[in-house]
Amino acid sequence: MSEEEKKRYRNRKIVTVIVMGILVLIFGFIGLLQLNSLKRT
Repeated sequence: MSEEEKKRYRNRKIVTVIVMGILVLIFGFIGLLQLNSLKRT
């Protein structure tokens, strides 16, 4: 693998990690909202 390919691969891995983190945050936030609405009733 050339340096360019390594760099591109690493960048893609970083992007994937960031996207996963954002998804986890969104789902966690939705879960918290649902828990709060369940507690109110």
